[in-house]
Amino acid sequence: MDTKKISVQVVGEITFIEEPQDKTTTRGSQIKLKCKAEGDKGSPIKATIKYKWKYNKKDIELNDSIVWSEGAHSLFFLGTQVGQSGIYECIAYIDQPSYAEKRSQAEVVIKGPPEAPNKVDIDGDCSAFSAKLQWHITANNYEPIKYFIIQMATSFETVWRNTTEHVAPTRDEKIITNLSPWTQYRFRVLAINKIGTSAPSDPTIFEDCVTPQKPPTKCPKIQAIPGKEDQLTVKWEEIDLIDRNGENFTYVLEYSSTEPTFSATKTFEPYELEFEVPNAGYYRPWTFKIQGKNRIGGGPFCDGKSYSGQNAPAIAPAGLYAKELGATYFVLEWNPISLDRGSVDGYKLKYNQVQVSQSSKSRRSISANECDEKNPCQVDISGGKNNIRLDGLKPYTRYSVAIRGYNSGGLGPLSSIAVSTDHGKPGRMDNVTSTPYAKFIKLEWSEPSRPNGLITGYNVSIDQDAQPRYAVLDGAARKYVFAGLMPEKDYVMYIQAKTKAGFGVRRRVMDTTKSPQGRYSICA
Repeated sequence: MDTKKISVQVVGEITFIEEPQDKTTTRGSQIKLKCKAEGDKGSPIKATIKYKWKYNKKDIELNDSIVWSEGAHSLFFLGTQVGQSGIYECIAYIDQPSYAEKRSQAEVVIKGPPEAPNKVDIDGDCSAFSAKLQWHITANNYEPIKYFIIQMATSFETVWRNTTEHVAPTRDEKIITNLSPWTQYRFRVLAINKIGTSAPSDPTIFEDCVTPQKPPTKCPKIQAIPGKEDQLTVKWEEIDLIDRNGENFTYVLEYSSTEPTFSATKTFEPYELEFEVPNAGYYRPWTFKIQGKNRIGGGPFCDGKSYSGQNAPAIAPAGLYAKELGATYFVLEWNPISLDRGSVDGYKLKYNQVQVSQSSKSRRSISANECDEKNPCQVDISGGKNNIRLDGLKPYTRYSVAIRGYNSGGLGPLSSIAVSTDHGKPGRMDNVTSTPYAKFIKLEWSEPSRPNGLITGYNVSIDQDAQPRYAVLDGAARKYVFAGLMPEKDYVMYIQAKTKAGFGVRRRVMDTTKSPQGRYSICA
C-alpha cells in the first residue's frame, strides 16, 4: 500500500485589533471604517495578513470615492452618497501556507434629502378653477419627511412659484384652489426633511389643467395728467395677461365733462395705455371710468377725475419776507397766488449764498448747507402752504431767495429778496502760538477761520498757582502778554473769541517759562 505524508502547519488564530464600527452621517461628508488584525503571536510562522471588503455581501468596487489605505488600515469614503448606505464587511485573511480568515461587519447609514415624489398627476380637470393633485411618496433617505411643497407655473409665467407650503408628510394629495380663468397650469412637488429638499418631481403637463374663461376681475388703475391749455392725457396701468381671464381683451374708457356737458366711450387694444382727450378746454373738469373687457364680458371699473390743462401762473407771489430769522435758519412767508380761473399746484423756491457778510470767503459755519450761486438749493412746496422754514444755514451770511408758483402749464414769474442770517457763536481758535520767556509768556493769534459773525472781543486766561487770571480784549487784539510768572514752570492758557451771539469754543494752550538751558512749547 502506498502511503502519502501530509504536512500541516498551524499559524494560529487571526485576531482583530480594530474592527469597523457602525456609522451614521449625512450626504457629502467623509468617514472611515477601521480594520486591523494580527496573527497568533505564539505561532512559529509569521504570516502576512491581507484584507478585502464586501458591501451587502458583494465584493466592493474601490474607486475615487471609496479608497482602502493599507497603511492606515482604513476604508475611506470621500464625499458620501445616500446610495452607499448598507452593510460593510471587513475580511482579514492569510493565504499562505494555508487559507484562514476572520470577518467583522458594520452598518453605514448615510442620510440625505428625500427622493423626489413621483407619479404626480391631476385627478380630473380644472374646469371648476381648482386642481386635485396626487403623488406617490418615495424614499425619505433615512430621515423622516417633514412636509411637501407644491409649485406651479402657468402658460403666461413659466417661473415656478410656491402655491402651497407645508403639506403634511402623510398626505399624498392636495386640492389647489382659486386658479385664474383662461390659464394653463402645471404642477410639481418637492419633499423636505431635516437634511434638505428633494429634487422636484416631474411636472404635470399644461394640457391637463386648463381653466375656462370669465370676465376680468381687476380694473386698470387710471390717472389724468393735465398740461397747458387744452391738454389732458389719460393713462392707465396694464392688466397682466393672467388677469385678463379671456380672449379678445380690450380696454373700455368712458370720459365726460359738465362744462359744457359731454360724454364719450372709446375702446383700446391691450397694448394701448394712454389717450389724449380731444378739445379738453381750459381748466375744464373731467371724469373717467375704465374697465377691462374680454369675450365673456366686462370687469369692474376704476375711475378718476381731473381738470384739463391751463396756462402757467401769470403773477409772482407777493409780499415775500423773512418772518423770523436766527443764526442758522430763517422763516419765509408770502401771499398765496390767487387766479380767477385755474390753479396753483405749488411753489418752487431756490436759495443760495450771495456773500459772507463783512468778512473773507473763509467765514463759514460747521455742518451748513453748501448752497452757492452755481449750485443753489431748491425746495418744492405744496400749493396749500404760504410759509417755509429753511434750516442748516451759515451764520452771518447773506442769501438770495427766489420763489415762483407753478401748475400744469409751467412756471410763473419769480419774486425774490435777500435775507441775512444772524450772528452765531465763533468756532474754535485755529491759529494760536505762545512764546515763553523767563517771567512772562506772549500769546498771539489770528481771527477764527469760522467767526460766524463780527468778532467783538477775546477772553484770555492763565492758570497760575491755582488762581486763574483773566483779561477781556477788544476784537482788534491779536496778542497778549501774561507777566509776573515763575521761571521754569508749566502754565495752561485759554483763549476764546466772542460775537454778538456770545463766546465760542475755548482753545487750550500749554507752555513752560524759559529756563537757562532753553525753552520749549506745546500748543494743543
